[in-house]
Amino acid sequence: MTEPRLRVSIAICTHDRPALLARALDSVVGQAPPAHEVVVVDNAPGADATRILVERQLPAVRYTVEPIPGLDFARNRALAEATGEIVAFLDDDAVAAPGWAEALRRNFADPRVAVCTGRVEPLSLE
Repeated sequence: MTEPRLRVSIAICTHDRPALLARALDSVVGQAPPAHEVVVVDNAPGADATRILVERQLPAVRYTVEPIPGLDFARNRALAEATGEIVAFLDDDAVAAPGWAEALRRNFADPRVAVCTGRVEPLSLE
């Protein structure tokens, strides 16, 4: 009997940066195999742009609001909302490499692994 695949919840916390968020979402929505879920936490939003982006353009992405400002509150909200065995945080100004979610899934399949991080490279120096 094969082991069940670990479910990866990708969490992206954001605050009024829909253009950057769109790029981050493009990089995770296209992961193969796909993540179990993608959760966007809109932290103390000052406008509706993020909600509109997610609800109209990416209906498979779950949108939630954390009204208390601060990344710590947003991440705690993401942890409360996530349903996967693995929660992977991606900054709203970052782009996930192809295969990122699957690499996390493979690493966490080893019961000795409790925490995993990836390599961070600048996208541009401009």
